[in-house]
Amino acid sequence: RLPTTTSGTPSPTWTDLDRGRVRFDLCTTQELVTAAETRPARRLVLGVSTTHETGAGLFDGHQCLAAISEERLDRGKFSTRYPPERSIREVVATAQADPSEITDVIVAGLPAGRLLRNLVRGQLRDTFEFHGWNDYFPHLNKVLYRGFSWVRSLGYRSVLGFLRREYGITPRLHFAPHHLCHAASAYRTAPFDDALVVTADGVGDDTSLTVSEGRGGRLRLLQLIPYPHSFGQLYTACTQVLSFRATRHEGKITGLSAFGRVDPELLAKVRSTLRGSGPDFRLDKR
Repeated sequence: RLPTTTSGTPSPTWTDLDRGRVRFDLCTTQELVTAAETRPARRLVLGVSTTHETGAGLFDGHQCLAAISEERLDRGKFSTRYPPERSIREVVATAQADPSEITDVIVAGLPAGRLLRNLVRGQLRDTFEFHGWNDYFPHLNKVLYRGFSWVRSLGYRSVLGFLRREYGITPRLHFAPHHLCHAASAYRTAPFDDALVVTADGVGDDTSLTVSEGRGGRLRLLQLIPYPHSFGQLYTACTQVLSFRATRHEGKITGLSAFGRVDPELLAKVRSTLRGSGPDFRLDKR
């Protein structure tokens, strides 16, 4: 306890450092040295994916030390197991890393609170757009999907519980938007600094497509297209129409397309589902 007078005011015997401690978080040089000695030699970042292919990657700065999908370890195609415990154990073992060096965890997806706001805005927008009431069954599916996405996001923080039980560590937790993760993985492994980066998948964080500018190692979002206007889901629908399995055989359709021929009637039907362009782009999903 620092000395005070009977009135509670600072004692004249206080040093400048003592007075500063009252208002600021100060420390001595020795305290800094002690903190540096107990700090991990490296600061590793653990990345965790959350969608239909969960997995983990371990990074030391910009260097990827190890990465793997959960399906490679639990032998379940497109494994959705979360947190991906096997993947986390594997990347730590492969990198021969000291778990105490993991200072940060990045989850590829928005936290439940932010995601809920996106989902509510998306559902309201979707309800009053041209296709919203044309078919009640697809409309109900979108409601159910959004509900599932939000419930799943409630468990994102469970990765910290696993790390605490498994390794006794409590790293900082961060969340990164789904499409930003896609864009960063493409841009930051490209051989140039300036780029236009486009991501287009099924859906992530209630977004289906983004366009970003990459410059000087940083990404700036220019435009996004919300769910359900998704090229990925359109391609999945085409896969199902051709009697292949959704979210599994789209690659086969891509390869087979090189051997096909253009059917003008079918092409006209596909084009009729595309409405608008740029930020006004929409899919007519009736």
